[in-house]
Amino acid sequence: AYNVGSDYAVSISDLANLVRDIISPEKSVNICAQFSSKEEQRLRYVPDISKIRSELKLDAPIPIEDSIRFIANNLI
Repeated sequence: AYNVGSDYAVSISDLANLVRDIISPEKSVNICAQFSSKEEQRLRYVPDISKIRSELKLDAPIPIEDSIRFIANNLI
């Protein structure tokens, strides 16, 4: 089994704001829970993708902004 994702760390708050900035900049983002910066660090998940890189030689980085635009343009 392989982890699929990116080794780019992003918090839920940062991701919500990034999606808003790309899709609908005039909208506001309301984060219902507020965390201290220490708690926020624990909410970041970065999958270990070293196995898929080494065994399958897979390294096709797509910037998160491009992924959001693709989803917005093709799936929404």
